[in-house]
Amino acid sequence: MAFIAQAPTRETVRDLCLLINDLCYLDKIRQIVVLEDTLDHPERSLLFYAYRQVRDRQWLAEPLRDIFRHITLGLTEQVQVERLLDSRIAAVAEDDRRHIRDTLARMADTSAREDLRERLNDAAADKVLVLRALRNALVAHVGGYAPQVSADYARFSLPKHLRLDYHELLDGISNSAGKRVRSPNEMLLPVDPIDPASTDYDNRMALRLRENFEDDEGDEPIEAPPDLEARLDTIAQGWASDDPDWRRSVERLAGYLGMIGEPALMELLQLVDKNDWTVGLLGLPTPAVVRVFGLMRNRAQALLLRDMEEESDFDGLFLTHGAVSKARENILDVIEQRGLADGGAALLKTFMHPHVGCEAFDALAQKEDAELNSLWRNIEKDRMGIALLGTTTEVALRFLGRLSERARQMMLDDMKDLSGSVMAADIEKAQKDIVGACRPIEDVLADIRTLLAGPDA
Repeated sequence: MAFIAQAPTRETVRDLCLLINDLCYLDKIRQIVVLEDTLDHPERSLLFYAYRQVRDRQWLAEPLRDIFRHITLGLTEQVQVERLLDSRIAAVAEDDRRHIRDTLARMADTSAREDLRERLNDAAADKVLVLRALRNALVAHVGGYAPQVSADYARFSLPKHLRLDYHELLDGISNSAGKRVRSPNEMLLPVDPIDPASTDYDNRMALRLRENFEDDEGDEPIEAPPDLEARLDTIAQGWASDDPDWRRSVERLAGYLGMIGEPALMELLQLVDKNDWTVGLLGLPTPAVVRVFGLMRNRAQALLLRDMEEESDFDGLFLTHGAVSKARENILDVIEQRGLADGGAALLKTFMHPHVGCEAFDALAQKEDAELNSLWRNIEKDRMGIALLGTTTEVALRFLGRLSERARQMMLDDMKDLSGSVMAADIEKAQKDIVGACRPIEDVLADIRTLLAGPDA
């Protein structure tokens, strides 16, 4: 039935996260006219066509468009976004309850009716959860977070049966519709002057997106930009400054870029806006910038270098040091929010529970690396995540340090998700279970012999 067909799926959630990313990006670069036209004419918008799972669900598309309209008109208060969307969520939930009640009232009291009731309630519940995810993402956007981070707020807010894998989101963003359109001004098809009512805009938009994608694939240079390091040296020298705040900003970001592992740096490339990279890298030491360039395709290197050189053309209008420092702060915020430079220490502190005090579990952190690796292989990941929530940051980092950067980030995401639903008793039980599973076999055999020998032995 239509009600169940309108329920969100993982494909809906994927489209929602990517659409949020692209719309937030348009707002961030102040393409207000393009954004307004996109919101007012979704039937001709390449973005809404690319993310049809959202466009074709009015219960989701309408509040998304409405809030972004408010944002283009100057809405900047997070609490206002929350209130507006909470009221819309309540209205959608009430409409769904009424629909379910009326639908079931026409049916006889049979097992089929109960089965339908369950399916309808599940569909209604999922709609509310997705709308809450939308709310969290837009609150983050109004709060100043980067578009990719705002999109991840939506992803992270969803239950497991709808939630994308984090790296699935990154892959989608790297090939999003917004990146496949060469210019923001090309995101909306013009009105057909002859027969606008019957024009097949969807077919035209499909062709447009396909052409842009094929053009991008064909534009890949064979070689990396020539004299890369020398040109980056010139840029760095042009932006050199003795200002103490400027130097601290440079040293802080350069230090992070030098210490972050390659997988985490790849993740950072996806999370940070292209414009922030262009501006934020200005004035940084060449080795730190070269490390970023080294993870890019040749075409991306050429485009980024071109943009950096254009921003360094001091003969005309150029950026202020304040604008450059702001872009650096945006990059630093992502590094610290995602725990990319400290193994997750800062992120852990935001959701860890009070220390349970199970010394035997804490002592496991003293085991050799090989023993900890074996422990990870043999203990259920959710159980380990629950146990780590109630230990110290140092112990948690010791355990997490045995994972790859990608696995560690996924584990941190899962722990944050678990943190709100577990109690101290759950943590204590998980820690004791893990300690029990790690007892040396000799101790276990000794206990068995004692039990078999009886009390008089």
